[in-house]
Amino acid sequence: RKLDSNVVTFRPGSGQLLSADRDKVILAARAIITAGERARYAVGGHPARDGNATVNSQLARIRAEVVVKILVDHGVPVGQIEIVPFSVAPEGDRDNQVEIVVK
Repeated sequence: RKLDSNVVTFRPGSGQLLSADRDKVILAARAIITAGERARYAVGGHPARDGNATVNSQLARIRAEVVVKILVDHGVPVGQIEIVPFSVAPEGDRDNQVEIVVK
């Protein structure tokens, strides 16, 4: 199960979230709060397919942490969120993206 607008995009090679996608994370925070404290969510970044796999995995983790910080700053209890490593997506269609999924 996924949230609406659960995928956010970062600038290639950076931990900087696109401004329009920051608003999507804030809307996701509201949806999570509305859903109640019993639900649990996984937040994970997809490493890019090209380049150094270790560096790409670290950047994916940093991006997930950025999203979690925004969620927590907007009222989501930290106990509802878990950062998980996501694998490289097929075809590279998730490079530079972080997903928020219902566990």
